[in-house]
Amino acid sequence: MTQKSMGIYKRQECCRLCQSNDLTKILDFGNVPLAGGFLRNDQFLEEKVYPLALRFCRNCTLVQVQDTVSAETLFGNYFYFSSSIQTLVNHFTEFAKEIAAYFSTPSEAFVVEIGSNDGVFLRPLTDLGVRCVGVEPASNVVASMDSPGLHVINEFFTEDVARRIREEHGLADMIVSSYTLAHVDDMTSVLNGVKALLKKDGRFVFEVYYLGALIDELQYDMVYHEHVHYYSM
Repeated sequence: MTQKSMGIYKRQECCRLCQSNDLTKILDFGNVPLAGGFLRNDQFLEEKVYPLALRFCRNCTLVQVQDTVSAETLFGNYFYFSSSIQTLVNHFTEFAKEIAAYFSTPSEAFVVEIGSNDGVFLRPLTDLGVRCVGVEPASNVVASMDSPGLHVINEFFTEDVARRIREEHGLADMIVSSYTLAHVDDMTSVLNGVKALLKKDGRFVFEVYYLGALIDELQYDMVYHEHVHYYSM
């Protein structure tokens, strides 16, 4: 079998959340390719591999991938389209109803979604009369959207992007993130952005995969480079 070449990655020396150096390796998968790359035969030889190991922070207990693959490599040509999965469409339709019902006057609320993908949540939320903006870095996913009424910013969510949204649209009543906090390498910039954009009485609502379920159900296939963080209670 032909040996695949190593892709470019960065070794994370300290915890991404608390900056502690007290990290211990708990699981090592070796060098593996990126998840979701359904390649043609003529692309196999060009496929890169990257180290994939999990470490546990003894200080704050966050479990995290040891090495970082650049966001441009992971999300520049993204393979995941949420609207193609009917169970996700159903989930986000119900989630949008729940969020809209939270506001006494939905038409006066402003919601920002971090990592909006192809608008699977923004679409039903807009249909319910809620003013909303999505932030999505995957250019090919944003380009595929056929929803002229949706406002999506094709960038990574950062403090700078958050301040630009605030200047154009005002402070957010709610910021929503569905699983994207598992993907974030620079947590400081994202959470500073949340702080800059959210009203003082606003709400930050996020979904992430639970480490306890991963362990109990031996869902080792949920461990890949894109999933940088694994959250426990």
